[in-house]
Amino acid sequence: MAFDAGMLAAALWETTAAVKDGRVEKISQPEHDEIILQIRAGNASHRLLINAGANNPRLGLTAAARENPPSPPPFCIMLRKYLSGARLCSLEQIGFERVTEFRFDTRDEMGFPTVHFLVAETMGKYSNLMLLDGDRKIIGVLRPVDFTTSSMRQVLPGMRYELPPAQDKIDPLDETGDTFLSRLASAPPDKTAEKWLCATYLGLSAAVAREMVFLAAGDTEATVGSAGQKLADVFIDTMLAIRQGRFSPCVVWEGTKPLEYAFLPLTHYSGCRLQSDVTPGGALDLFFESRDRDMRLKQRAADLLHV
Repeated sequence: MAFDAGMLAAALWETTAAVKDGRVEKISQPEHDEIILQIRAGNASHRLLINAGANNPRLGLTAAARENPPSPPPFCIMLRKYLSGARLCSLEQIGFERVTEFRFDTRDEMGFPTVHFLVAETMGKYSNLMLLDGDRKIIGVLRPVDFTTSSMRQVLPGMRYELPPAQDKIDPLDETGDTFLSRLASAPPDKTAEKWLCATYLGLSAAVAREMVFLAAGDTEATVGSAGQKLADVFIDTMLAIRQGRFSPCVVWEGTKPLEYAFLPLTHYSGCRLQSDVTPGGALDLFFESRDRDMRLKQRAADLLHV
């Protein structure tokens, strides 16, 4: 259920093709932790959703309509001030992390050309959204982080933006077959291959790691010792597909409820329906809209019961 770096890469691949060089028409903030940029590119308008919530962070194109509050929140007003009419000239995933940098060409209050950056960190409970100026100083932040919140990293207006602390893991996109096999050979042979993958490499969700192990060994519980060369082949092929933009997003359904999603087919789920005729944004819409609808119904039912 995690929005991992592979799914972010798939969402950005789709988003770049649709809205790169487009202009921001409208900015809304339907939820406290959710921003929607409406961008016109060519002859079409697209909605880019950025959710920086702790429970369901994600980023991608969306077809779902959102109801906006009567008056826009302060962060939304700030984004409108600096980004309305701006041209989105680039979208970049930083390494194989869940960090995205959007670069906008716009004009300042005096009419001179300037640059602004919107940085989205879709990293679970550490998710955040920041607007930076051309010198990468923070103009505004969705969720300010001061010394009382974190002693490791502060995110406040006026500070220079710095990336989140690096994890002690390896970028899987830089791995080769030989280096992968070398690391695999030095790992405990009785350790579960899925756990080893997640502990060794950046940006892999448990579901994607299980799928790679299943494709290599036919068993999601296979150990490092039994995976061997086949796991190396599957791993390298998966990373090559990400680098080349060959994504096959899917949603796994358990009855009428979405169970999981990913940027590649999750064939290891038995007894479930696999829906693969979706785009990255469409997969996220299917999964989260259904889940959010169920949560709203439960909340309303609880409110009625309370009354």
